[in-house]
Amino acid sequence: MIFIAGHHNTGKTTLATWLRENYGFLHVETSTIVKNKHIREVPDTPFREWAEGKGHDYFNECIATEVTKYRELLVSNGNSSELIITGNRQMEGINHLASTVQPLPGTRHWTAYLEAPYEILFQRYVQRTDRPVLYRDFEGYMDNLISFDQEMGVERIKKHADVVLDSSCSMEVLKKRFARILLERNYSLIEGNNNHLGKERR
Repeated sequence: MIFIAGHHNTGKTTLATWLRENYGFLHVETSTIVKNKHIREVPDTPFREWAEGKGHDYFNECIATEVTKYRELLVSNGNSSELIITGNRQMEGINHLASTVQPLPGTRHWTAYLEAPYEILFQRYVQRTDRPVLYRDFEGYMDNLISFDQEMGVERIKKHADVVLDSSCSMEVLKKRFARILLERNYSLIEGNNNHLGKERR
């Protein structure tokens, strides 16, 4: 698995989507797993109320169970692409997944951390069109989204990441940098080919 972590608006999902659409990587967003679990269990209970009643162990196990299913799907289909995991905001969550879900054959788990100045992240946030913009001022963005990330422990992930990338550049430049890292780690990037991607060797 490749974990892509970082604050809101650092480009994690955009990068993961690009890898999925162009090179056949399988993208798994952990927050979607949790939201779907909430809908299946208690759709009439507010998400925050439901989430506060659960512990970290519950969510770690829930996510690990679903990610394991995705891994088994890749193996059973003979698909040699990789799992891209986004959504983790705690090092403990990444560690739990890494220790619970076995790497695909010929690979090892690693983490890429994306970072950029908060002012740039805020500008990206207010320009987004794919979701509601709740905070139009920088202070509101910092006090809510960034402070939430910090409280969850996102910045601790940077200390343990295998790769730290400055994502304040254009997305095209970031994609090229990430592709270079994949090639250095022995991934064979064949555009449009979903079944014959190379892997990082141990």
